[in-house]
Amino acid sequence: MSKGGYWQVVPDADSEEMLLKLAAALGIDLDSDDVPDLHVTLAYDKRNPEVEAQVNPDADFTAIVKGATLFGEGDKKILVVLLESDDLQQEHARIHACGSANFDFKPYQPHVTLLYGAKDSQAEYLNQIISHPGRPPIGLRFIDESQEPIDDNAR
Repeated sequence: MSKGGYWQVVPDADSEEMLLKLAAALGIDLDSDDVPDLHVTLAYDKRNPEVEAQVNPDADFTAIVKGATLFGEGDKKILVVLLESDDLQQEHARIHACGSANFDFKPYQPHVTLLYGAKDSQAEYLNQIISHPGRPPIGLRFIDESQEPIDDNAR
């Protein structure tokens, strides 16, 4: 059992390549400190270290890219790719059902952060790429669920 903290999944190799291509299309310097490790947060509970939930490391989660948006304001805007995924929604609910887990961001919106310090124009352009007429849906796969303590010094 893992207690409290931060649960995540990471993209498989093909999905990571696709996400990096989306970032590169925006001219994002992939070696910049403003580019985070690619992942989807399943649960984030800073207040209750006693929440117990089994990590599901062999699980496989699928998602469809639905668009891009910015979280935050001013120079602290974060560019995220929004995902639609019953799998991720169900895993989020499973983790929170294992105790009195809190979740600061409601409703849960699965997403992958691409860039810190983003601009409105980057979200607009990424939405044009994602929703280009005739473009098939972008499917992604996430694996390797893990849980870690929360680092108060992280972004």
